[in-house]
Amino acid sequence: MHRLILSFAFLFSFLYSSLSAFRAKVQPSEVQAMWTKLCKNLPFQPPVVVSSQDPVCKQWIFAVHGGIYGIPMNLVIYEPILELLDHKEVKAILAHEYSHVKNMDVKNKLILNLAVRTIFAFIGGYCGYKHYTEDKLLNKILYFIGSGVFFSISPVLAGTVFVPQKDLLFILSACDAYYTRYFEKRADRTSVNICKDPESLISGLGKINAHIINNSLNPELDKQYIYQWHPLAAYPPFAERCRLIREHANSKKGFF
Repeated sequence: MHRLILSFAFLFSFLYSSLSAFRAKVQPSEVQAMWTKLCKNLPFQPPVVVSSQDPVCKQWIFAVHGGIYGIPMNLVIYEPILELLDHKEVKAILAHEYSHVKNMDVKNKLILNLAVRTIFAFIGGYCGYKHYTEDKLLNKILYFIGSGVFFSISPVLAGTVFVPQKDLLFILSACDAYYTRYFEKRADRTSVNICKDPESLISGLGKINAHIINNSLNPELDKQYIYQWHPLAAYPPFAERCRLIREHANSKKGFF
């Protein structure tokens, strides 16, 4: 009799856990509902694109994409990733992406990129001015402007003229990565402020990182960019990122 009761209890537990696991899979319609709720106070809500075939979704996995150069802004999600994340993790990552939309991070990144290139334009113009031997002032001014624009628009080619190509491209990429890391840290803090669930954010990001590495053409390089500090990495090292998320969750004063 006891064995029969234990067998029924085991069967019930198994069926319940299986049903719970089935219910835990987040559907695209649920993602849309969460996203609409998050963005209700924003003047613009980027559409949600969930696909397993779209190359943009495959590349970006779970991110805000577009918003500049005439590309419409969308929240793109690679559909298979939803099978790995539970509802709390999806909500935490959606809140992270909400921060990028609210703070217009895509446009701000473009402005910062243009500012950095403008600085290099003046450097290039000055170098061009110094290298020009013509005595006429007008020619020197035109060369200053021309070489500056050339340096800004085509830094790789300009680097072959004024400074080592590799060094120039490295500096521009490092500047881009620096303020991208800042935006990511701010988005993590926003997610914690909204969801009050730092562990779901950490576990969700961890699963996405694992998916990226498992499907990467160069997993060793991706591991380096994700788990180690690198001047060209768009994210802080994952261990540091987890520490900052937990510190913010435990902080009483909070961040902006």
